[in-house]
Amino acid sequence: MQEYHILNGDALRNRFPAELNGKCITFRECFIDGPLKAQSYEQLLIDRSQYIKQEYNSTNQEYNDLVIKELEKLSNIPDNSEVNLWFEDDLFCQSNLWFVLHRFHQINKKNIKLYLVRPLNAFPYSYGHHSNYELIHIYTNRQKLEQLELWSNLWKSYADGNTTTLLQIATQLKSNYTHVRAAVDSHINRLPNNNSDGLPQEFVKNLIKQNPNLSFKQVFIAFQDKFPQYGYGDTQVRKWFDQYQKLV
Repeated sequence: MQEYHILNGDALRNRFPAELNGKCITFRECFIDGPLKAQSYEQLLIDRSQYIKQEYNSTNQEYNDLVIKELEKLSNIPDNSEVNLWFEDDLFCQSNLWFVLHRFHQINKKNIKLYLVRPLNAFPYSYGHHSNYELIHIYTNRQKLEQLELWSNLWKSYADGNTTTLLQIATQLKSNYTHVRAAVDSHINRLPNNNSDGLPQEFVKNLIKQNPNLSFKQVFIAFQDKFPQYGYGDTQVRKWFDQYQKLV
């Protein structure tokens, strides 16, 4: 039986324990932001490539080399394999995990065993705080992942913007995967409505309003301290920073 590790990002891959056997696949998308729905898987990747090109000053070739080529490896995983999913509990990582599980449901491999390798409770949003020994420990205590169709529907509800169904599915998964409901709640809280731009956006707006001379670095550090459950990088927060600074 072949073994695979799907790692959410290069940071973990660069320090992945040499003691663990198996082939690594690096997931480099960021489904916390940008287009989520398309008529087909292929069209979604085209839309994502254009979005990443625009928002992250990248190129279509870079997206193909860094993202699509790694995604293609999912389809090439043979039947009867073990797949370990290394995704942290924050919304950034969870939305990526939901996509991966939806993709496995689409591919429909035979006798694939899926395992979730979650961080220690002390550091739910960061493998970076784990020692080599601790990374091996959480692998040893990995959780078998079942209910693949339900996970696939979780992604589809997320992509469709159907928060009612999203909450229902997260509640169904809650008994075995308690962190999913928290990620879904974080997602819903960030959505704009008639009274708010969204919880994290409002935090940035009010921080700048009260302290107009703060640098972006200061705002970003404050944001990370307040909302680690989102997993936002500096690019996402920078957009809000630039937007709200214009209003001061």
